[in-house]
Amino acid sequence: MRGRPLPDGWKRPYLDALGERLRELREAAGLSAPELAARVGTTRSHIHKLEAGKHAPRPEMAARLAAALGVDVQALRPR
Repeated sequence: MRGRPLPDGWKRPYLDALGERLRELREAAGLSAPELAARVGTTRSHIHKLEAGKHAPRPEMAARLAAALGVDVQALRPR
């Protein structure tokens, strides 16, 4: 069972920053959203949702994203 969602006022800045960081890393790696999606086994739409701050990646997705981008998983954390 999932816990109650966090209030938007708390999570929104973090999710926006996480999505922005993911976009920065993807662009620095020279990948398009469809190319990154193919590398991690997801859809382009899912990558766009992550970058838009709609939700945070689950740990296993974060690990696959980091590997596809050639960075440590800690690099995905917002600055």
